[in-house]
Amino acid sequence: MPRPYIVCTRYNRQMNNYFPRFPLLAASLLALAAGLFILLTPSGTAVTMDALGNSSTTSTTWLETQGGWGALILVIFLLLYSAPLVFYLQEKPGWALAACLPPFLLTLLAGFSIGLFYLPAQMALFLAAVVMLRQLRNTA
Repeated sequence: MPRPYIVCTRYNRQMNNYFPRFPLLAASLLALAAGLFILLTPSGTAVTMDALGNSSTTSTTWLETQGGWGALILVIFLLLYSAPLVFYLQEKPGWALAACLPPFLLTLLAGFSIGLFYLPAQMALFLAAVVMLRQLRNTA
């Protein structure tokens, strides 16, 4: 059985199929779009009432509600979804494949709180992971 680093080196030299780059790039762009959508779209409601009992309702964005920390969380989400592309472009397919797992868990957990906005990006990562796994198996 060949050592893993030899398989990865052989894979890098024979890398003629650039197909995983497209879904990895799509995942990064979809994560960026989801983050901007969450950040800037009115999704909350603020109700204020004065001393006379008059109430007013206004819509708030994620940025208004969460502030800078909320924006930082969305940047971390974007970095997690972009990591597989960075590793793949550095010709480290094993690391790129492993970097597809944290966004999957993030999508699962985020689905319970902020919604399924990152699901399209996760589907693109899943497609790229399947293709990378098949390429690694063919070179082994």
